[in-house]
Amino acid sequence: MKSLKILLLIAVSVLSVALAEQESRPARPGLIRDGVKAEGIDGRVVFDEKNEHFVFIPDERFSDGSRFIRAGSEIELLQNNTLEAVLKGQEQEKGELGVRLWGTFTKYKDKNYIYLSRYLPLKKIVREKDAQTGDDAGSSDDEAQTSDDKEKPDNSDESLIPTDILSQMEPEKVVDVKKMKEMLSAGNDAAVTDRTVIVEKQGEKYLLKFDSYGQNVSDESFTLLSSEAMELLTGSMRDAPYRRRFEVAGIATVFQGETYFLLQRFRRAYPYGNFPR
Repeated sequence: MKSLKILLLIAVSVLSVALAEQESRPARPGLIRDGVKAEGIDGRVVFDEKNEHFVFIPDERFSDGSRFIRAGSEIELLQNNTLEAVLKGQEQEKGELGVRLWGTFTKYKDKNYIYLSRYLPLKKIVREKDAQTGDDAGSSDDEAQTSDDKEKPDNSDESLIPTDILSQMEPEKVVDVKKMKEMLSAGNDAAVTDRTVIVEKQGEKYLLKFDSYGQNVSDESFTLLSSEAMELLTGSMRDAPYRRRFEVAGIATVFQGETYFLLQRFRRAYPYGNFPR
């Protein structure tokens, strides 16, 4: 009994040292782990014309503790309700929109993606002290009059965000309250848990259909979004002599009229020979 306690103490000590060493290692460039949350990251949403999808370009480096992606990297955005709302604002900004976003990183075939959960449109601000120049004192009366005649900036946002708060925000970006109505108009995603489905490949896509052991509950099909769970599920289908059923959990969403499904968890579902394959 005593020797067992000693062995347990040694094992705990070795594990503690290993964890401490792992935490002390600096993060290296690489893929962010699937499921890591993106919380309030500033950047830009742009359309990648070459690959025909939308990407998020972060303004700063993002790390999950062990790996990081550099500022300026392009991360593909997965289709969902929130992305559709972002695109409405992007149209007004002529192809590019500054945002602060929240979401979840996914990983599929050595590539990262982001599934948006919410966002805030951003706009740059110019601090009053930065707008002043050294030759203001030497300007003529005519120049001063011309300056006074210029259209004054719209200060309608001051009542919502005090100027002393704005002056402390880094980087110099604030929430664009004029575009928040578009953000709030985004539809709601639907959480799905423990539902039986059939997954089929159609071209380059994988389609998910809800099923109830021989009785189809709906003809609606959902395109699977890129994630680690999707990669594992589709990999398990390759050697199957017949189509398999799975119990899944994830998020159902809509983008531009098409339905999609972000798979988060799955397991095999067995009919026990009572229903046709």
